[in-house]
Amino acid sequence: MAYTIEKNFLLEGACVVLVDISPERLQSTAAELASALDEVGIESGNRIRTYQADITSLTDMESAAAFTVEEFGRIDIMLNCAGIPLGRMGTMQDVAYGALYLCSDESSWITGEVLDINGGIYCKG
Repeated sequence: MAYTIEKNFLLEGACVVLVDISPERLQSTAAELASALDEVGIESGNRIRTYQADITSLTDMESAAAFTVEEFGRIDIMLNCAGIPLGRMGTMQDVAYGALYLCSDESSWITGEVLDINGGIYCKG
């Protein structure tokens, strides 16, 4: 499963909008996520949406944000994730747990922070 972060948020009850430039990848990922939820007895219902956009385009991202608000009424969390090298490749689960933490009640005292999950790459000399 390539979309571990999204899966974890869905398992916690969130709604997600997948954004990608490839319509084929969007459809296959949405189907994969819905199937993963079904496997553990969770109805995906109307909690997964897709939006085709180029994440390097500000206009596309503004449109994706407007689409999200139109579909779900608001945006609580925005997450952009790419692979991160460490001497080993980080896993999607490495990032998913950090993202879930920031969105959980356990982080209620943390505001306006960036959790830089980079495997220590900035500490290398």
